[in-house]
Amino acid sequence: MLPHGGLIAAVHGRRRRRTSVSEEDEHDYTNLLEPTQIFKDRMDAVDSVLEDLESQSIFGPAKKEAAQVEISAIEGLLEQVENKIERSQAYFKLGGTATFFILFAVLLFTQRNVSDSYDMESSIVNLIVGQLPTLGTGGYTNSGVGAAGSLSSASDFYTWLSTAVIANVFSDPICGDGSCDAPDEYAGFGRFGCVADCGNYLNVTEITINLQDVIATSSDSLGWDVSGITRISSSQKAGFKYNIYSETMGDFLFADDQDSSTGLSVTTDVPDGVLTLVLYQTQKTSSLVDANTIHNFYPFVLSTIPDRNTLSDYQYGDQREYLSSSFLILQGIENYCYSSGPAMPPKCQSLNSFDMYVRLLSSYGVNGSITMKSSTSNKNYDTLASVMFCSVIPNTTGGSAASANKAYFQSARTSCQSGQARSASKLPQLSDSKTLIREERKGKKITQEEEKIVGRSMRLHAKEENIIQGDETGTELVHMIRKRPQASAINASHQNFHQLAAPGQSPFASPTCTAATQSFPLLYVYPSQTVQTCLMFSTAGSSPLYILTSYEDQIGQNNLNLLNPSGGGFYISAANFTQMSIPNFNFQLAVQSAQPGKPGSFLHSSKPYAMPISSPSVYFYITVTPTDYLCLSFSESDCTPPSDPQIVDSFSLPVVVVQSSVGQGANSKTLISLSILPSSNGSTVSFSTSSSNALSCSNATSSGSLFFYDDSASQLTGSKLTVYAMACKNGLTSNVVSRSWNIFPSPYVSVSLKVDALTSTSFSDTLLEYMKTAISQVVGCNKLQVLSLSVTTETSNTTNYTSAYLSLKILTDSNVDVVQYNKSVVSNIMTISSKFKTLANVNATTSIRATSITSKLSYSNEFKPCTTHYDCTSGLFCATQQSSTGYICQPCATCVIDSRDSYNGVCPQDLCPNSGGYPRCVDASAFLAPLESTCSDHHAFSIWKYGTQAEGSPQVIPSFTPKVRELTPYNRLVGAVVITQTRMKRGSCLDNMKGADVRLFTSSAGSGINCPLANQLDSEPFGDDPTF
Repeated sequence: MLPHGGLIAAVHGRRRRRTSVSEEDEHDYTNLLEPTQIFKDRMDAVDSVLEDLESQSIFGPAKKEAAQVEISAIEGLLEQVENKIERSQAYFKLGGTATFFILFAVLLFTQRNVSDSYDMESSIVNLIVGQLPTLGTGGYTNSGVGAAGSLSSASDFYTWLSTAVIANVFSDPICGDGSCDAPDEYAGFGRFGCVADCGNYLNVTEITINLQDVIATSSDSLGWDVSGITRISSSQKAGFKYNIYSETMGDFLFADDQDSSTGLSVTTDVPDGVLTLVLYQTQKTSSLVDANTIHNFYPFVLSTIPDRNTLSDYQYGDQREYLSSSFLILQGIENYCYSSGPAMPPKCQSLNSFDMYVRLLSSYGVNGSITMKSSTSNKNYDTLASVMFCSVIPNTTGGSAASANKAYFQSARTSCQSGQARSASKLPQLSDSKTLIREERKGKKITQEEEKIVGRSMRLHAKEENIIQGDETGTELVHMIRKRPQASAINASHQNFHQLAAPGQSPFASPTCTAATQSFPLLYVYPSQTVQTCLMFSTAGSSPLYILTSYEDQIGQNNLNLLNPSGGGFYISAANFTQMSIPNFNFQLAVQSAQPGKPGSFLHSSKPYAMPISSPSVYFYITVTPTDYLCLSFSESDCTPPSDPQIVDSFSLPVVVVQSSVGQGANSKTLISLSILPSSNGSTVSFSTSSSNALSCSNATSSGSLFFYDDSASQLTGSKLTVYAMACKNGLTSNVVSRSWNIFPSPYVSVSLKVDALTSTSFSDTLLEYMKTAISQVVGCNKLQVLSLSVTTETSNTTNYTSAYLSLKILTDSNVDVVQYNKSVVSNIMTISSKFKTLANVNATTSIRATSITSKLSYSNEFKPCTTHYDCTSGLFCATQQSSTGYICQPCATCVIDSRDSYNGVCPQDLCPNSGGYPRCVDASAFLAPLESTCSDHHAFSIWKYGTQAEGSPQVIPSFTPKVRELTPYNRLVGAVVITQTRMKRGSCLDNMKGADVRLFTSSAGSGINCPLANQLDSEPFGDDPTF
């Protein structure tokens, strides 16, 4: 046995050996110790039992060591002690809990008013149960507290629950009833709060939202206001809308999302705080346009066109939606234009589909701003948020012509996959109806153009016939001398001829006769006025007198009465006279004008007039009028007119054009070089391009030349070139010869050259001729075709060399040649430079600064054949689409991809400025890559007018406070309403009816009346409603 102190030591030792000390170990064990004697007696009893067991066991456990046995005994005793302690604590807790509930029940019972409680419970039950459907007034199913109503279906249950419970307890406040029911009702603005009951929330700011889609802004974004054209505006299928989320209100400002297609601005009030503009695309368009349609319009490689990659159909800024929504609007524009018929609107006539598509790609989504009035001035506005159209296009206003946009497409170019690039002749895919309309318009247009060409051809041929007048060589002899010759018409060789006498009334009015000799011819050519004179010739040894005159009639002596000296003529007499009458006057010869006042033919006399030998002298009485001509000479050659001159076409270029009759005539030229030559020795020529009146022997030369082209000539009719020529000899003139051509504007290549390191300080005419020769030899043209427009030189002071800048033209006869010449100059400039160095013997280098082509010989209209770009009329180019006769002309707008669209792989910039420049195949994924980072559907902004951001958002909606819920007008709901339902079987109502007459009456009604059966529950499923 352990002593009392040993027991305490053992307990403490065991406590130290335990790894975890429980909470009970901390209790004081001194109160649990038994009296020493009692403990000793118990230990003795235990030892006795153990000894008896050990002595009686044959195969009992081996004896343990005394120390081990002692430890085991102590541990067993300690375990019993711990169990006893736990049991004591449990009884204590149970007693405390029971005491609490007894006291609580007593307290409740003492506070309860039984009568009031009954009234409250019965009123609630009667309110709820009283609205159950019954079988009649005072029916058995509606009697007493807790009575069960009869509900035959789930809809009956929900109808009863909504009417009896929910409508009474959970009623919404009514705005406008005069009571501000917080927190559901509060001071309001916009769609928030209840202004009628709680008044206005005053700390708000008015903002203006002006957001529009591409249709509403089409006047600026597309250059064409299509907002009023329903067929186009309805093609905007994306349906862009927006709303604004207010963190202060925890909700969107608008109950319904706002439409951006109306073009109208929206004004609303907002409280201070952070707001976020949220953009939506409310309709999916990618399902309306497949990838092949997009690829056929512009060759985005088919495999790179992305699919729609959004979780919601309302996602804003999807790559595929970006392509398809833009294409749908373009399709709507084309449908509108191609269905307009012959009366196509002007905007449709100039429609550039690809340019329009680029502009649409620059205008996805909405564009605009959110503003508020400035705090400093009510006239000014501060921009809170700016929203731009979503676009990957760099220049959003430049369209397809912008170089930045071309460069961006080029940056996404890729190799074309087999079979995926659009055919060179393939136009944008259109519906069958649109194709038929387009083909019909095309046929009508071709027919109209053919009629125009035929009419123009007939007019041109008629004009040529008038010019040529039936002469196949184009030569016309004008057998008329000028009516009004110039004063200088008398030949200079007759300066010694006597001065003409003043005009007289008659040759018989005692004229003074002037003695003349045979030393010089006596000529009267082109008199400017009526003159009268008298010449006296000595007949001794004289030669015959040769007469050339326009006078026609010779009047003999027998017809002297017919003389009319004032009408013009000359009269030869053997005797002088002073005052004589006509009958007494003896004429040797009288020649008079047949038609006074009108010119006659300039004829040579058939025989020379032999001077009379019988008279020592002969008197010539002469009257010459402005319309008569007279030559008198003793030398026959003096009065023999020179032969007609020759107008020789030494070099010319005939007009060669496509789709026109112009140039088919022999007299149609673009360039002509003429030589005007006399036909006999000793004569000279005078020529003019203005009129025959400009011809004069005073400016005659031994020969003449003329080089002619006309850049300003009419494209359709050309300009008429007529060359007049006249030969002169000794004051006599030949017939006037003329020859006519139609000169059309010559196509030409403008070449700007720079010649460096010349040895001379100026570019002489000789060097210029060498350059023209070099170009003509290399290019393969006549030297006359190379024209110099200007030459400037520049001498360097540092290197001591000269640079010459030459501006040249190379004239051609056709557009084919002008293109070939331009190509030849560019490709052979080194050969031209070498040839020039050899010819000029100078050490110089020639380089090209610029070349350009100018041609007005453009007659092929849309869809008509062409061989070069310059065959097509204005606004067209020669496209790769071929007809039976070659390439055809198409609008410049369709020249987008040079290698695909142009017949020579290059869109002509001089004819179609800013056309082409786009790659044949584009990687759509690379093209659309920037859209994700540049197109946002959220735009945050904030307003802090009545507070600061540090203070945070104001509290507009009151904090939540539990609302008093009343089940009846005088009963507040403070807990749950528990409704217990029991489903009973339905059967005949007769069993529950006690009155025989009532059962008899009910049975006569048939078997259709059922009632709930008492104490018979229904276990059949009531349906899939979880409530049942």
